[in-house]
Amino acid sequence: ENLTVRNAGGWGVRAWACPDLRVSVCTVEDSGAGGVRVEGEGARVEDCTVRRIGLQYPSAVGVWIGGARSVAEHNLVTDTTYTAILGGGDDQRIESNRIQRAMLVLHDGGGIYAGFNKRMAYRYNYVSDIQDTGGYGASAYYLDELAEDCVVEGNVAIGVDRPSQNHMARRNTIRGNLFVTTGKMR
Repeated sequence: ENLTVRNAGGWGVRAWACPDLRVSVCTVEDSGAGGVRVEGEGARVEDCTVRRIGLQYPSAVGVWIGGARSVAEHNLVTDTTYTAILGGGDDQRIESNRIQRAMLVLHDGGGIYAGFNKRMAYRYNYVSDIQDTGGYGASAYYLDELAEDCVVEGNVAIGVDRPSQNHMARRNTIRGNLFVTTGKMR
C-alpha cells in the first residue's frame, strides 16, 4: 500500500501464488517491463497509477491480474507499449478503470484484454486514444480465445477505431457501452 516505484529495469510490482493479495494506492512509472502483476485467487489491484511502462520490453502489461475472483478497479493506466490491463482467471472483475494511450508499439491486444477465462466482467471502464498499429489490431475491450459467459457493460471507448474485439469467444454479453471515434469504427 502507498508504494511508489520509478525507473525499474523490470516489473514495478510482481507477486506469484499470493491469494488475497492487495496492491493499493501505488504508483509505478517509467519501468523497463510491466507495472503491477499479481497472481493468486482473490488478488486485488486498486487505486493505482501505472504509466510509461515497457521501456525495455515492449510486450509489457500495465496491470496483470491472475487467479480466480481477482479484481482490478479504480486504476489509471497510461502510455503502455502493449495491453493496459490483462486478466486471466475465472470470475474476475475489471471495473471503473481509466486507460489512455495503450498499445503504443505492439498489436493484438487492447486497453483491457483477456482470454481462456469464464464469467469475467468488464464494467464502467473508460478507454481512450488507442491507435491501430497494424497486424491484428488494437481494441478497447478484447475477449480472446475461450472467453465464455463474460459481460462487457457500461464502458466507454473514445478515439478507438476497434472498440470491441471478440475472437473465438462465446456466450458473452456486450451491452450498454458507448463507443465514439472520428475514424472508421470496426
